[in-house]
Amino acid sequence: MRRDALAFLAGITAIQFAPALPGGAGWWALALPPCAWLTWRSRFRFILFALLGLIYAAARAQQDLHHTLPASLEPLPVIARVQVDSLVQWQGPQARFDARVLGIDADVAVRRVRLSWMFAPRRLAAGQRWELPLTLKRPRGWRNPGAADTERLYLRAGIDALAQVGDRQPARLLGEATGGSTLLWLREHISAGLRREAAGSPSSGVLTGLAVGDTRDVTPELWALFRALGITHLMAISGSHVGLFGLLAAALVRRLWPLVRPRHGQSGVQAPCAVAAALASLGYALLAGFAVPSQRTAAMIALGGAARLRGRWLAPSHLLALALVLVLLIDPAAAVEPGFWLSFATVMWILASVPGAGWRAALGLQFGVSLLVLPLTLFAFGQASLIAPFVNLIAVPLTGFVLVPATLLAAALLFCAPALSHWLTAQLAASLDACWPVLMKLAAWPFAQYVVPSLPLPLAAAAIGGAALLTLSPAWPWRVIGASAVLSACSWRAPAPPAGGFEFTLLEAGDATLAVVLAPSTTLVYYAGSGSAFGADVGASVLLPFLRTRGRAQVDLLIISRADSAHAVGLESLLRELPVLQILGGGDPQAPCLAGQRFDRDGLRIRVLAPVTGEDPGPDASCVVRIAGAAGSVLLTGEITRRAEAGLVERGVPLAADVVVVPARGSHHASSSPFLTATRPRWALVAAAHLNRFGYPRPEVLARWQALGAQVRQVSLEGAITLRVPARGPIEAPPGERIRRRGFWTAT
Repeated sequence: MRRDALAFLAGITAIQFAPALPGGAGWWALALPPCAWLTWRSRFRFILFALLGLIYAAARAQQDLHHTLPASLEPLPVIARVQVDSLVQWQGPQARFDARVLGIDADVAVRRVRLSWMFAPRRLAAGQRWELPLTLKRPRGWRNPGAADTERLYLRAGIDALAQVGDRQPARLLGEATGGSTLLWLREHISAGLRREAAGSPSSGVLTGLAVGDTRDVTPELWALFRALGITHLMAISGSHVGLFGLLAAALVRRLWPLVRPRHGQSGVQAPCAVAAALASLGYALLAGFAVPSQRTAAMIALGGAARLRGRWLAPSHLLALALVLVLLIDPAAAVEPGFWLSFATVMWILASVPGAGWRAALGLQFGVSLLVLPLTLFAFGQASLIAPFVNLIAVPLTGFVLVPATLLAAALLFCAPALSHWLTAQLAASLDACWPVLMKLAAWPFAQYVVPSLPLPLAAAAIGGAALLTLSPAWPWRVIGASAVLSACSWRAPAPPAGGFEFTLLEAGDATLAVVLAPSTTLVYYAGSGSAFGADVGASVLLPFLRTRGRAQVDLLIISRADSAHAVGLESLLRELPVLQILGGGDPQAPCLAGQRFDRDGLRIRVLAPVTGEDPGPDASCVVRIAGAAGSVLLTGEITRRAEAGLVERGVPLAADVVVVPARGSHHASSSPFLTATRPRWALVAAAHLNRFGYPRPEVLARWQALGAQVRQVSLEGAITLRVPARGPIEAPPGERIRRRGFWTAT
């Protein structure tokens, strides 16, 4: 069974990495009967399970893609009846949530949409039914090196379209939550209650996360702390929490059983205990959002209980194999999620290691698990905590046996004893608040975290195998081989540009312009925000992951194009998590971005060409920067218009460049003919959001750049675009991230 389950996993995983789905699923199905006849009673039965995994994953993916909004229809205005199908996330006056489509006035098969509603009513809540005017777009996300593949996440979450609530007609509330959304209503009610009772405490998000898996209010500072300590897995509902809850339910039934049947004592108590543990763990997993670790634990408890009821005993490894198959049947796309591998690999290691008893065994278990997941964590996230074994030795039992039960008790008391719930929640929040300063000092130790660039897949696989050999093999030669593999992963460094050369990357960040220049030991970031006060934190979602893939631990020069603070929104995480040695612009009067500034670093010649003064608050105050190396140059233009372009041409500043980022996202207010003639680039790059409301880039603007002989490339079509400028020789211009890493789910 274990080998068959792994073969099933291999078949499903192979589909998840496919650039396109295999056509003609019927032909695959025709191969099943002969494979079944050849392999069912032979030692090659695992081949059948691998084929089943392939067919099942392909069929599920085809079904999901069938419901996705076709690109040919976007943007599609509709009137739709929807039901709020997730917890509502607020960002200022804007609400974001998922909704199930109940009815729609268009011939499309969308089932579930992700909505963005500006100035949504505050009474908006989970389970409500609304009639809304929507504009639908195909699920599409930014594609950048090191960042999450949001399009894959949309497909996994069943999101068939992205929707923006419009104003063509008033929104109309059709009804409150119904019986079918009781669980979702319960999650929101508990979350709102705990948040209300712990109002003003930074720990309120931790309590709601432990109770119902709602981490919306966990601050970025706390997430950074949890990563440094290696306890992120405890801040949501982990498998251990679900398991402990099931064990508590079974223990409660065992204690109460003599009261129910006093004449029989403990006779026949096994069946009720098994049922109670299965129902409690399943209920808690559903209440917490049904993530992969909770699915695994609930499945193992239910399968183990069912076997005991039938008088059979299943080995833990067989239970784990069956749970693996069940989790993959529920969600085949989980096979490529880091949480899936971390969850199952940890349990597999614990079962294989057969830990003993006592504090030494517990410490050895923590070290073994931490060493095993080290390569996995470095591969998935590019960083790992080195103090995690010591911290988890205390944090795991404290969270599982004290914090989680107390939080669940406070949640239960919301319904029957609100005053007592208020007192308990306040005590829990105060206790956690007192812990954070101590833990922050611990996380500030120089060697608390280890950061490496994203590991190549072959190196990560070798390191994972090496960690297993190091922790499980009794033979020293194998341990030495395993240690060598782990050390090779930990010492991995991303290749840097050659001396005298540099790498230029224009990242995809919606309507913001985000460019990074990497020299051998210098990092420059240029940012022109979208101007929205509610813009996304591109520092956390785009820039930091990219810099980690390149092995950069600091930013030497950050240039913020516009002087007003609204155009600097989005870099909060960068400024919080990485040292930035020098900042120009962004509204700081002590460090304005002005023409004439020069920086010579690491073979780069950086010249600020505009603005001449910092008095203009409009787009012509954008920072225009020319960066030149030994064999190529780049011109960054921000959002300047024809007026600023004319000023640059009249002043005779050096504008010629191999690469130009097109001004103002391709607006018709920019890219004048004299400016184009002065630049004469080989590549004209456009940073504009896909199907943005302004219609940028304008076709006539692109035509002017193309008529000049420039190759026009758009990040909205290609994802992040990287050009490598060597010390000598031609500039390398590989395809964009969206093209190079295309999957069957990738929007075109």
